[in-house]
Amino acid sequence: MKDLAQPPHFGVLLKRYRRAAGLTQEALAERAGYSTSYLSKLERGEREPLPFTIVTLAEALGLAPDERAALARAAQPARASSRSRLLPHRASAGTGANPLPLVGRANEVALLEQHLEGAGPPLLLLLGEPGIGKTRLLQEAASQAHLQGWRILEGGCHRHSAQEPYAPLLEALEEYLAHLAPATQREQLHGCDWLIRLLPDLAEGTNLALPAWSVPPAQERRLLFAAVRRFLDQVAGPVGTLLVLDDLQWAGADALDLLASLLRAEGHHPLRLIGSYRSTEVQAADPLSQMVADLAREGRLHRAEVGPLAPSEATALLQLLLQGSQIEGHHPLIKTILQRTGGVPYFLVSCVQGLQSEALDGASNEAIPWAVAETIRQRVGALSEAAQYLLGAVAVAGHEARRSLLLALATQWEWGKREALTALEQACHARLLVEAGADVYRFAHDLIRESVGADLSATRRALLHQQVAEWLEQRGGELPVEALAYHYLQAGLPEQAIRYQEQAGDRAAAMYAHAEAEHAYRQLGDVLNRLGRSAEAAQAQEKLAAVLMAQVHYTEALAALAQARTAYQATQDLAGQARVVAMMGYLHGCLGATEEGIVLLQPWLEPPYVSMLSAQSRGLLSMHFSELLRTSGRFEDALAVAEQAALLARQAQDEALLGQAEWYLGNMLLSLGNLSAAGAAYQAALPLLEQAGDIRGLCIVLGNLMVLGYLSGDLRANESYLARAFPLARQIGDHHALEVMSMHQATNAFLLGAWARARQSFEETIALVRQADMRFGMLTYVLVGLGELLLCQGEEEAGIRCVEEARQMAEQGQDLNSLVAAQMVLAEYTLLRHHPHQAQTSLEPLAHQPGLDERNRLPSWTLLAWAYLEQGCDAEAGELLEQVLATGRTHHLRRVLVEALLVQARLATKQEQWDQAAQALEEAGRLCKEMPWPYAEAKALFVAGQTHARREQWDQARLCLEAALAICQRLGEQLYQEAIQQALDQLPLQGEPSSTPGDGEAL
Repeated sequence: MKDLAQPPHFGVLLKRYRRAAGLTQEALAERAGYSTSYLSKLERGEREPLPFTIVTLAEALGLAPDERAALARAAQPARASSRSRLLPHRASAGTGANPLPLVGRANEVALLEQHLEGAGPPLLLLLGEPGIGKTRLLQEAASQAHLQGWRILEGGCHRHSAQEPYAPLLEALEEYLAHLAPATQREQLHGCDWLIRLLPDLAEGTNLALPAWSVPPAQERRLLFAAVRRFLDQVAGPVGTLLVLDDLQWAGADALDLLASLLRAEGHHPLRLIGSYRSTEVQAADPLSQMVADLAREGRLHRAEVGPLAPSEATALLQLLLQGSQIEGHHPLIKTILQRTGGVPYFLVSCVQGLQSEALDGASNEAIPWAVAETIRQRVGALSEAAQYLLGAVAVAGHEARRSLLLALATQWEWGKREALTALEQACHARLLVEAGADVYRFAHDLIRESVGADLSATRRALLHQQVAEWLEQRGGELPVEALAYHYLQAGLPEQAIRYQEQAGDRAAAMYAHAEAEHAYRQLGDVLNRLGRSAEAAQAQEKLAAVLMAQVHYTEALAALAQARTAYQATQDLAGQARVVAMMGYLHGCLGATEEGIVLLQPWLEPPYVSMLSAQSRGLLSMHFSELLRTSGRFEDALAVAEQAALLARQAQDEALLGQAEWYLGNMLLSLGNLSAAGAAYQAALPLLEQAGDIRGLCIVLGNLMVLGYLSGDLRANESYLARAFPLARQIGDHHALEVMSMHQATNAFLLGAWARARQSFEETIALVRQADMRFGMLTYVLVGLGELLLCQGEEEAGIRCVEEARQMAEQGQDLNSLVAAQMVLAEYTLLRHHPHQAQTSLEPLAHQPGLDERNRLPSWTLLAWAYLEQGCDAEAGELLEQVLATGRTHHLRRVLVEALLVQARLATKQEQWDQAAQALEEAGRLCKEMPWPYAEAKALFVAGQTHARREQWDQARLCLEAALAICQRLGEQLYQEAIQQALDQLPLQGEPSSTPGDGEAL
């Protein structure tokens, strides 16, 4: 995390770069066009460089981009002035500029503390990949050491330090001495004359002087090392001297020998060292490796590897870096940064800095920060050509690549297995790749993969994609069609990619992986259109529409089919046009545009098309046309067309189509109230749909059988249908099927009395439907169901709001049946609030409308009869009830019968026809228990209690009302409970007389 630390002083850094380039001050001054005196003042910090001077010196030194940037940072006036204030303190304290608080690293910090307390060997080395946070740990060590009383000298190497003798100790000594007063310098350098060999400038302004005689080189080297040890002993703080040395991977053999000598020498004060190096850039034969091995054998060294931050630590650091920024709470972006950076602190810091600059220039958040990319390029550039090639191959292959693939690619460039394996080992040692399992390689971090991939030329990238695809084809086994399609497309070979792209889409669709199938079909259609193969592109658009429909993206599906229709028109493919038009009609119905769908389909069932199309095409068109007619309320016409669709499917011997036709025929019969025929059609459809693998259709038909169960009162059978259908809907992930099953689960739970489960299911269904394209019928019915439940639970305001929203949607979509369903819920509520005229005026205009199916017509007539009864219109009420009861008995509509029988009992009680009232109540009670339907049973008991009270049968009345109240309390019901309690309160206490309600009073 080096960029969090303060850079060296400009003069020190300039001198370091000059020496690394092998130049004297005179030589650099000549190259740059400056005087030697001016250059000397720059290096001593007596002059501040101008921006142009920095550029000129960088050119003269031939600095790399990162070195130029470091030199420019060191010269910034604000930072330079800050550093000039801190440096004397830093020379003794090692605190440096204020770095970010250290996040995590509990184990490493504990190790630093133990080292400063004198535990363990005198040298502690921190190793790890670049940017892992070693420098930040060194800063932490220096800060802690200052508080304990250590004298701290800091230094660091750079890439060219191997050409600079004794780096980084040389920098540490220079940094320390450069900011001491002359008198202090002379005092602390006493007896260290041989330091002049390291720092020739010390000859000026000090009392140091080398002896006039010469000594052998080996002895001079020993004297020099002893002078350094003496100096470190003389400058020691109260606890001792601490050397903090960074980037030792670039230290030369002479510097490492000096370090080893310091560790072995005795002194008056403790001397301890903490250093760091990049393990990715040190080989076994390097001087540093040899020194580490020697000191480890002697027990003078402890090594600690620094790894990536843990996910929680990386998150904490990122949150710290983003404090106060515009993206502080942008969780998806934060997640992306954490994934890309893989816990490397330097990558995290660089990404945040990049985002801050991008906020100003509008660059992409996915751009690789320049500093990160440059660092990675340097690491890659240090590898062999084979290693660089294989890194590119892994980047092209994806997130990981098998060893067999990489070896096969290497042989194409005439690299042998040994050379390729050596190259892979190099990349792993550089911590660019890591081994993931026995034979798989992947990048250590996503940013490395992105950077390597971005640096590939277009030609190299395309060739690698082609080679990967060809290897995948040749290796045998099941072909990875998704990968083959991708690699051939990236290789610029669309012809080879097409067949794999279609197979990928088909496989994803068969697995109900709708999003993946959508992506594959979209890409397939685009490629085919670019190649001018419009007919095949149209087929891809049809497949795309199918997966969009499964995700309930009806508008997008309609657009895809419109493109396919245009292509089929261009090729005069009439069958293709008919197939697409049929599905477009279906989608219009789903979107509530029923009449528009009818206008679209009707011409295709008339001359001249009808005589030009096959039985299969006409059957498909007829089937969807019949559903549109049914939705618009034209039931008789719809039934005739549905029967024709089934006949055409049989003629075409298309069992899949026949299964759908039987399903749609069942819908027509159900709307006409012919439950037995509808059930037979649905039962005929089930095995055909199952055989055709149409699981979605199977779910819908099972749901329709549940609708029959609601009408017939066979609620327990509905539970078995639900148990079969719901897992299928989840298996295929079809949004519409899930909505239908969720709605049926809610409805059945409500009828069975499991109201908590019903409410949860209603709310979940509404959430599902609102995620998709608006479909008026589905959402209106679910809102009606939830609204009725809320009213029953006493949440009147919320319940009315739900039903009103449903009513408005039904009016907007011109859906008569869902409009009547909403009005019926409101009508029952107003009847219980003693507003019968309001119920009558809301239902009467709708109850006799053509297009209202029997499921809604009969219950609406029952409520209308109740409204007539409450207003004294007994004859009108009796006439309606007679029709409802006759139809209900003919078709075994037990739920319809229960509601009608209760109103009949009210009418008979009012007219004091006690036997007829008793018979109606007895039949209603029996039906409620058979289903079972506890809420209706409570209503029946309530009416029975009122009848007994009217006859002054007080005990029987109390028993019935108390039983009704108990059911309501068990359900959590509030709508009827108030009326039941009032009826109980009006009953006389046992032995007391009570007035009998008059004939005109409501029951």
